[in-house]
Amino acid sequence: MAAVVAFYVFVISAGHFTHWTTWSAYYDPQAEGFRAGHLYTTVPVPPALKALKDPLDPANMHAWRWDYSYYDGHIYLYWGLLPPAILAAVKALFRIERIISDDPVVFAFLTLQALVGSLLVRAMARRLTPPPPRWSVWVAMAAFAVAHPTPYLLARGAVYEGAIVAGSCFLLLALYFVFEGIFAARAGAALRGLMLGSLCAGLSGASRANLLPAAAAVMTVATLARWRGDGGGWRRLARLAPLVAAPVTLVTFGHLLVNHLRFGQWTEFGQKYQMGFRWFPFSARFFPADAFVYLFRLPSRWCHFPFITAEWGYPKDLFPTWLPVPEEYRVTEPTAGLFVLVPMLWFLLAVPAGLGLGRLGRRSGSGGEPPAWAVAADPRWRWFLVVLAVAALGTLTVPLLVGIATMRYHGDFAPGLFVMACVGAWSWLAAFRRRPTRAIAIGVFLLLAAATIAAGALMGVTGYFAHFQTHNPALMKTLHRIYVCKGP
Repeated sequence: MAAVVAFYVFVISAGHFTHWTTWSAYYDPQAEGFRAGHLYTTVPVPPALKALKDPLDPANMHAWRWDYSYYDGHIYLYWGLLPPAILAAVKALFRIERIISDDPVVFAFLTLQALVGSLLVRAMARRLTPPPPRWSVWVAMAAFAVAHPTPYLLARGAVYEGAIVAGSCFLLLALYFVFEGIFAARAGAALRGLMLGSLCAGLSGASRANLLPAAAAVMTVATLARWRGDGGGWRRLARLAPLVAAPVTLVTFGHLLVNHLRFGQWTEFGQKYQMGFRWFPFSARFFPADAFVYLFRLPSRWCHFPFITAEWGYPKDLFPTWLPVPEEYRVTEPTAGLFVLVPMLWFLLAVPAGLGLGRLGRRSGSGGEPPAWAVAADPRWRWFLVVLAVAALGTLTVPLLVGIATMRYHGDFAPGLFVMACVGAWSWLAAFRRRPTRAIAIGVFLLLAAATIAAGALMGVTGYFAHFQTHNPALMKTLHRIYVCKGP
């Protein structure tokens, strides 16, 4: 974790370490609003904005406070309210009076996410039969911490990334507690794990509202998993389900109540009154284009350091000619495919074998035991992998149906997919025990892990807005001398 934190500081500071560039400070005014005893921010309302008959008309954009919400004479934050609430508590506890920008918030949540991801990877490894090699667990932990999109999100550290990483961090923490709840030997420990998971699931939605459906679905599947593992029975379900549902329900109700107090509507988070771009068409017809952009689009490549990046714009050759792309679909922000930037995700193909599913899973080893690669043959593993799939696919659904793409949304679903891929990776290693295939299997594992770590680190160099080039051109000029071929 010390090495990870040092790397995170290196990226977010563009190599300066002691000087961090501030992109935005949206959470602090809301935190100060909470400390002052009201639900709106401390951002002053421009008199010109108050005087307008229709202040939210795009023609009045010149008077806006960009990406805030304006309602009834006050300026509100429409991003999740949990991060500024935590910031308000931290500032009050440590008596901090200066403005805290959004980049420390992003840094803190990504550091916590790295820690939680490491704990979950370790916990999963201990439950496999047989356990994977210890060195492979260390490699998986390192790859999780450095894999894209973490360095990319650090490279800007604005409120846009803050909402994503806070929601993702709490959802990953929910998955950790759910894992402990599903595999707990005692019913009391299982209930504690599931209730803590439910609380964290609610906190993820309070940080990023579009995670609420996925968080609720995760806890529903987790409850069913424990219920079935304990033998089923409607009475047992009637006792378990309300207790597990209570934390996520209470947190969600609290956020909806705040919505009602702010905007007079329970389900209005502030987007309706947003001063910013509100063009977000939503349709299944965008699915093919979004799936290609988010999962398989190649990054731009050149001979000099940092060798790869995701560029702005919509080049004519972006999509294959056979792929249907609606005319109104937009790609202007940086994008590249997650399966290209995180090669370890290709181990997802080995997950069914690890669970002992399909024809490979039915082949018995010596003495009628499951085959060597079925490292997660326990039925509880199948339930947990369903939980991971629900978390990943539930958070991926919204980006795949919106008519505009941006790579920062990888932060919503990448952690869940990576954790799931670890099971496939360990199944891959377990399948090859004899030389020379063992050496080849280890080589493939290390190659994909190294490529994942390298791609993640390199994507943090350019980030959203040419991070290192803009804020540390001297270092970038030195690094640019490193090249692997002759060309631009």
